[in-house]
Amino acid sequence: VLQSIMSSFQSAVEQPDDYSDQQENELEALASIYGDDFEDIREKKPWKVNRPPEVYLYLRPKGLSSRQEIYVTVDLQVKCPPKYPDVPPELELKNAKGLSNENLQNLQTELSNLAADLCGEVMIFQLAEHVQSFLSEHNVPPPKSFHEEMLKNQQRQQEKQAQEEQKRIDQQRKQAEQMQNEILAEIQRREEEKREEKKRKEIAKQERLESVALASPESPISGKIPPSFCGSTVEQIDAKRGNNRKRTNSNGRSRRDQQYSSGSSDDSPRPLEVLYFSNGALGDFTVHRGKCIGESVKLGRSVYYALESSSGDFAVVYEWILRWSKKIGKFFTSQETDKIEKCKKQIQGAECELNSLLKLDHPNLVHYTALNHREQEDCIVVDLLVEHVSGSNLSQNLSTPLSIDKICHYASQLLSALDYLHSNSVVHKLLSASSVLVDGAGNVRLTDYSISKRLADICKEDIFEQPRVRFCEDTLPSKTGKKGDVWSLGLLLLALSQGKEVKEYPVSIPSSLPSEFQDFLNKCICMNDAERWNTQQLLKHSFINPPLVKTPIQGNEDSPEDTGVDFASTVIPYSHILNAPFSTEIQKQFSRYFNEFEELQLLGKGAFGAVIKVNERTVQSAI
Repeated sequence: VLQSIMSSFQSAVEQPDDYSDQQENELEALASIYGDDFEDIREKKPWKVNRPPEVYLYLRPKGLSSRQEIYVTVDLQVKCPPKYPDVPPELELKNAKGLSNENLQNLQTELSNLAADLCGEVMIFQLAEHVQSFLSEHNVPPPKSFHEEMLKNQQRQQEKQAQEEQKRIDQQRKQAEQMQNEILAEIQRREEEKREEKKRKEIAKQERLESVALASPESPISGKIPPSFCGSTVEQIDAKRGNNRKRTNSNGRSRRDQQYSSGSSDDSPRPLEVLYFSNGALGDFTVHRGKCIGESVKLGRSVYYALESSSGDFAVVYEWILRWSKKIGKFFTSQETDKIEKCKKQIQGAECELNSLLKLDHPNLVHYTALNHREQEDCIVVDLLVEHVSGSNLSQNLSTPLSIDKICHYASQLLSALDYLHSNSVVHKLLSASSVLVDGAGNVRLTDYSISKRLADICKEDIFEQPRVRFCEDTLPSKTGKKGDVWSLGLLLLALSQGKEVKEYPVSIPSSLPSEFQDFLNKCICMNDAERWNTQQLLKHSFINPPLVKTPIQGNEDSPEDTGVDFASTVIPYSHILNAPFSTEIQKQFSRYFNEFEELQLLGKGAFGAVIKVNERTVQSAI
C-alpha cells in the first residue's frame, strides 16, 4: 500500500500544473504516508486558498521491528514561505526525547543543508525521511545513571589512549626494523667487499704462480713447475726463487685462471684450471679442475674431476660451454642480442632454482654444491659443482642383464630418492641409466635432477653451437612431470633386466620375467598417465615390499601335547638341536632363539605336560 502511495506521490509531484497544485499533492501524499503522525497546522479559513504548507510531523525511528523499543523521538515543524519551493522552508525541531543537545544541533544543521540543496523541489517528505534515518542511527538506550555514563566516557578515553599507544609502538617498531635493515645491508655490503678482496688476492696469487712458472729457468719452453716446487704455495715458491716482483693487475681476465701441473700423465702440459664458486650458506669455494672424465650427449655437458682447495675433498664439475654460432658476426643484431639476453635470464633462473635444490638431503641423491657462470668473448661458460661419488653409472651395466634381486635393490633406492624429490616439488625430468651412479657399497646415487635438463635446454638454442657434443632425440616418447619420472624409471628397470636399452614402441614386457616384476613394470610404463602409479604407491608394491609368509595353523591338526611330540622339535629339526652346541653356524643363525629351544629340549616333559614357550615371531625367525 505504501509503495502505491509513493508511486502516486511521485507521479503527482513530477508533473504538476503549477506550484500550488504541487504543494497540495505533497500534503495529500504526506497525510497518506504518516497518517495520525501528520498534522496540517494552517489556519482553517475558506477564503484563503493556495496557502503555503505548514505541517507538524511526529517522527520516530524508521525500519524498526515489532520487538525493538523506541528510545528517541522528535517533532518536526515545517513552515513554507509563499515562494516555496524556490525558497527553503523554516524548520524547527520540538519535543526531542533521547537526543543530546549535540545530536539535536547536528540534526538541525543537516536539515538546513538538505533544504538548501533541495531548493526548487518539493522537500518535506525528504526532510522527514532524513530525520527518521537519523533517529534510527541514534536509537540506543540511555545510560542508567550518571556513574555509568562516566564509566563509558572513561572507557572511550582509555580505548583512544590505547590506540595512540599502539600507533606509537608500531611507529617505533617500524623505525627499529628500518634501522635493522640498514645495519644488515651495511654488514652485507662489507661482507661483499671482503669476498671481493679475497677473490682479488686469490687471482693475484695465481698470477704470481703463473709468472713464476713461465719464468722458471728449469723449463723455459714447457712452462712446467720444477719438482722441487710441487706442493708449495705461492709464498714458498717466491721464497725459494727470491722472486720479489710486485703483483700485476689482470685487465680483462675472467675469474678462471690457468696454471700448469707437473703431475700430468701426458707428455704435453695439461692446464689445471682454477674455478671460483660462491654459496650463500657454505661460503666461497676455490676448486682446481682436473681432467675430463666424460661427456653427456643428452645434456650437452662435460664432466671433470676437481679438488676443493680449502677442505682437500674431491668433487665433480659439470660444465656447459655455450659458444656463439658461427653465423653470428662480430656485431650482433638486435634479434640476436634479445636471444642472448633471454638465455642469460634463463641461466639466472637456474641459479635461483639451485638455491632451493641445495636444501635437499637424501642418502640416494648426489648433492649439488654451487653454480657459477661467466661470459667470455665468444661463449658463456656454466659450471656446476657437485658431490664426488666414487663408482660408475648404470649405463655400464647395460651390457648384461642384472639379477632380479639386484634390480629390486636398485628400484627401492631409486623410488626412495624420487619420492623425496617429488615430496619437495622437484621433478627429475631426465631419468636414465647415465644419471644413476653406483657407489662402492652397491648403493645408487641419483644425479642430474631438475637443473641439468634446464641447462641442456638452454644449450639447444639456435644461437649456440656445440663443437664437441651433439644432441640426439630419444626413440621413445618422453613423459613430463612426476608421472614422467615413473615412466623413465620403468624403462630403466626393464633395460637393466634385458641388458640393453629399450627402443621398441609400444613397450612390451617379456613374459619370462617374474610376475610381480611384470606387474610392477606395468604400473610404471602404462600409456595412460592417470592409471600410472606414483612413487608412494610403487613403494608399497609387493615387488618392493614382499608380504611376510606366515605359517598357517589349522584347527583340525593335533597339538604337540596330544601327539606326544615336543613342540621345539617341530620348529627346529631334532638333529640340529642335538648338534647345536658343536655348530657355530647354527648358533650365529638362530642367536638367542636357539638357546631358548635348547633349554626347552633339555627340560622335556614334566609333570604338567610339554613345556612350550613360543610366539609367532619366534617361529618365523627360527624357520
